[in-house]
Amino acid sequence: MEVISTLLLDLQELNEETKSTHSAKVLRGLKDRMDSNMVTVLRKGKIIKALRNRIVTKHKGLKRRYYNATGKVATDEEIDKLEAIKEIQRSLTEVTQVFLDMAKSLVDAQGEQMDDIELNVANARVYIAGGTNRLISTLML
Repeated sequence: MEVISTLLLDLQELNEETKSTHSAKVLRGLKDRMDSNMVTVLRKGKIIKALRNRIVTKHKGLKRRYYNATGKVATDEEIDKLEAIKEIQRSLTEVTQVFLDMAKSLVDAQGEQMDDIELNVANARVYIAGGTNRLISTLML
């Protein structure tokens, strides 16, 4: 909105300059600047209108859902509460995803530890078998 306000002030200044300028070349330059500013204002206006329409549509949807659920017409305060609840739900979904990612990491780490334990058990078998063989050879001497 600040950009639009600035552009509108610039347009007013340019309009005042056109009233006092008599050179055709300068007038063309001012007209080009005014056209450029107008195009920018219209583009920004379309963006703002689109955002407003999205918000209004979302707001109507919430009112309709509230009415269907409660049988009462929702006030603006109730709509704000519903929007806050929706935001909390989105945040909880994100937190849930973080915990699921952490759980997966922990399971992966535990899997590596299990692999290490299996390796140690296999090594222990080899050492025990070697020790048993040495005891038998010592007993035979």
